[in-house]
Amino acid sequence: MTMHLKPILRYQLRDYLTSGAVLFLVNVLLFAAAFVGLISFGTSDSEVSITSYGFTCAIFLFVFGIVVPRQSMRIGVQLGVCRRTTFLGSLLSTAIAALALAAAGELLLTLLQVMTASLPNLYVGDLYAMLYQDMATLTPGQHLISLLFSSCLMLFCWTAGCFFTFLFWRLNKIGCVIAGISIPVVLNVVPALLYYYSRPLAPLVSFLNLLATRAAASPWFAMALFLVIGGIIALICWLLVRNANIRGTSLK
Repeated sequence: MTMHLKPILRYQLRDYLTSGAVLFLVNVLLFAAAFVGLISFGTSDSEVSITSYGFTCAIFLFVFGIVVPRQSMRIGVQLGVCRRTTFLGSLLSTAIAALALAAAGELLLTLLQVMTASLPNLYVGDLYAMLYQDMATLTPGQHLISLLFSSCLMLFCWTAGCFFTFLFWRLNKIGCVIAGISIPVVLNVVPALLYYYSRPLAPLVSFLNLLATRAAASPWFAMALFLVIGGIIALICWLLVRNANIRGTSLK
């Protein structure tokens, strides 16, 4: 397993890290444009907030969770690598990529905060700082917590994307249509049902409110929640793909 895991891991990491580097450079350019624009054209009433890096990376890994695992499974089958090893390689490569993106984000955040210390109208932060530290300058320990928080969120988003790609992979055409219609319906109907039927569903509503309150109060609880839900989704993904009809693909 270890012999096959290493090439699969290298293959997937190459895609993740190359695309992640491009994403990082795009964010740097956008932040630089906001910085220059505020200095050149801003007024005393102008305010600019830079808080989008972590969210952008989470969406990036969600999209990669939709695109990459299916391709990796096909290539793994063609190379004679078992599905378990390929799936484990996908998880490990995603975790490494998430940590690398989060670490790069913390370095960028620190650099931007130093550069913009004399600009009171420019607020620089990320998801952790925005949710738990009120956009304050972070200590080294808080940067570490922010790195872990962003990594857990990215990994959770990847498992969500992976679930959708494997679900639609297993369904026939009619099932894909039904699932495609059901997903937005569920996302819109379930919150409405929880609101309008809050009394008969009081235990469930109370439990969800408790989870949301605890997650909003503690980044450690939020990270644990991301990992637990992501782990459950990853298990479902494995159950979906372990018996799927997989054909090989051409190697570049």
